[in-house]
Amino acid sequence: EIRDAMRQTGMTGIISFFDSSVTDPEPFSSEEELKAQKPVGGGGTSFYAIFRYLKEHIYPALPRAILIFTDGYAECPQEEAALRVPVLWLISRGGRTDFPWGTVTEI
Repeated sequence: EIRDAMRQTGMTGIISFFDSSVTDPEPFSSEEELKAQKPVGGGGTSFYAIFRYLKEHIYPALPRAILIFTDGYAECPQEEAALRVPVLWLISRGGRTDFPWGTVTEI
């Protein structure tokens, strides 16, 4: 999905993986750099982890948006945790789609 967005829009960004902890964000500006990223995690997803990381390690240089690829099966924090950064929840087929905030898209 990210590669398609890059091809269509020239998008670049940073990527991080999380379950109950968060990997250090890695920048990417090409498909090769994106392919070099190896997903890390093993379940036990906590959306609180990514938003806590945003507040403690990224603030005040906040991103323009956050895209979260997930099945959606974790407790969702309050919208204030996103620090006004737009969030796109990209939900795998059959996943939970009843998020109380952000934009939800099934992929």
